[in-house]
Amino acid sequence: LVSPSPLWLDRPVFLPHWNYIPHDASGQEEESGLVELIGAPVLLCAEAELGLAAGGGAEPVGAVVVSKAAGFLKNRVKGQRVSVYGQVESVCPLLAVAGSTFFFFTLKDDTHTLPVLVKDSRLCWAHPSLLGNNEEAEPEEDPTQSAEMMKHSRVISYQGTVTEVVNEGAGLYVIDRTVGLCVAYQPSARRRLRAGDQVELHHVHFLYRPCADLPPSMLCCCLSSSLRVTTFSRLQGCPPPSHCPGDGVLPWLLLQNSTGPDQYLW
Repeated sequence: LVSPSPLWLDRPVFLPHWNYIPHDASGQEEESGLVELIGAPVLLCAEAELGLAAGGGAEPVGAVVVSKAAGFLKNRVKGQRVSVYGQVESVCPLLAVAGSTFFFFTLKDDTHTLPVLVKDSRLCWAHPSLLGNNEEAEPEEDPTQSAEMMKHSRVISYQGTVTEVVNEGAGLYVIDRTVGLCVAYQPSARRRLRAGDQVELHHVHFLYRPCADLPPSMLCCCLSSSLRVTTFSRLQGCPPPSHCPGDGVLPWLLLQNSTGPDQYLW
């Protein structure tokens, strides 16, 4: 790290610019690697006094828990500024609306969740934040709902491999040959998903039988969902079908018309 500062010692910091360098050592079963810092850390709390000798589980001095910060929002004081710590529950993609660029994420503790908005002047992140170690949920069919569509969804996390590109322009895919995926509500990515991509999804909505032409189990991403490709496919992407407009035209239309996922999938 070039030009280190003594102010970073014994302080909780965020590393916005880094590269992960995998280390393939022969004879070792466990994966290992190195983290290369290519930018200055960001102090999480200017007055934090968390020492390395404090041990694991210590919390930064001067920061408040999520539940207490939620109380501050209910009883706001003009000009009040606080530092908050908690577990990252979800991270939404970077959004650009009316000339303003921003994203938001949610922090949680045992009892409360708190949305945090990050606007233009604070967009120093070059890599997505890592989510907390949440329990991974697998969608399961509910036999009592086999005759009708579920009107309500539940939010889960999921990991799998893209096995089919149903309609790239519409943002429809199949994961693990059994689970449908709709990413139409998310901003268009520079690189579309390909068959063979391994993906990690957080804060996605699980729907059962929303459309007869798609798999019974569907995962729908909203603006607060996060999608990360953990392993990229070596297969070449297929050209989009001629009967379906590309470049995010369909997602733009459904957002303009406030179309729900059930109507969109049909």
